Amino acid sequence: MSLSTEHSQWAEFGSIFSGIYSPLIALVALLILAIQLLIQRSMSKHQHDQAFVDSARKDINFYISKLENCLEKEYEDGKSLKDYIDTHFRFLDVEALSSKGVIAHIQSFNKEHQYIFDLWLALYPILKGLEASKSYPYEHNFHAAKLRISSCLSFGTCVAIDNIYYVISRNYNNGKYYYMEINGVDDNKD
Repeated sequence: MSLSTEHSQWAEFGSIFSGIYSPLIALVALLILAIQLLIQRSMSKHQHDQAFVDSARKDINFYISKLENCLEKEYEDGKSLKDYIDTHFRFLDVEALSSKGVIAHIQSFNKEHQYIFDLWLALYPILKGLEASKSYPYEHNFHAAKLRISSCLSFGTCVAIDNIYYVISRNYNNGKYYYMEINGVDDNKD
């Protein structure tokens, strides 16, 4: 068997070769594009998730800082607002929080210090956004954010402010009270 010198035979051989291998090469190129698209979507989702978590961290740190500054202010008898809140609002159960005297006390305190409630209220949508997804990085950062808040402000202060939040928002909030639940008070229904 020798190599042909006829151009027509070489043309036929080239046609056969391109007819077999061109679709295979096109299929491989299509598979590569599909894989590249999947990788790009995955990276885009990861970047979106990371941007959301970074924004949530930044916002949480901002509100914690503002709350710390507010709670350090002197209130009465040389005590800070933090001490006052811990003393008066921390160890209240649902029954106590439903009494008219406590409700009046909390409402009076809230009128004088509305900014504490407003700052606390600003943390909740961030926490709910992180809690909404049970996947990484959301769930991890939700728990880390709760720990960060209670570490910076103290767990007792978080419970006390959540108790204030419960009384002030009980007529229109049907969601979670993150620190009351931990304290054994999970009364999300009226």
